[in-house]
Amino acid sequence: PIAAVYQRFLDGTGMIPGPLRLMSASPGLFELYTQGFAYWPGHATLSPPLLASIRYLVACEECFEACDTFNAHMLQAQGMTSEELVQLRDDPRTAPLEDKETELLAFVIESLKDPKSATREKIDALIQLGWTETDIYDATYHGAVLVFLGRLMEIFGPVPTE
Repeated sequence: PIAAVYQRFLDGTGMIPGPLRLMSASPGLFELYTQGFAYWPGHATLSPPLLASIRYLVACEECFEACDTFNAHMLQAQGMTSEELVQLRDDPRTAPLEDKETELLAFVIESLKDPKSATREKIDALIQLGWTETDIYDATYHGAVLVFLGRLMEIFGPVPTE
């Protein structure tokens, strides 16, 4: 299964990201981790541009050059300009997304930087915009996985992107 996942990344992006290579140190955990990939493309409410924006901003914060480059390309392929990427890094609320998506994006990024900032009032405000608690959890989880990978990369050292 590892070779097949690597090949999908090579075919789709021309590279195997370092964090993915690190995950392959444990074939069982690699399989568990990559099974989760299938969840996101068909998500009923979290759009591909929102998910890519979350990954991009977390990757920038976590210093994942390969991941931020990969997700920047994905965002540009979805219509985001280089100028919008710069603005996005400075303020998630400037993302060219629906208003409710920018609010969720800002919540996720702020919460991952400072978990204590995730108050019940902020969650309720997102619910008032039409998000469910599952949506909010899913979006936050999506970003938290990259934080998790960032910690593993710090512990085990950088793994080259191939």
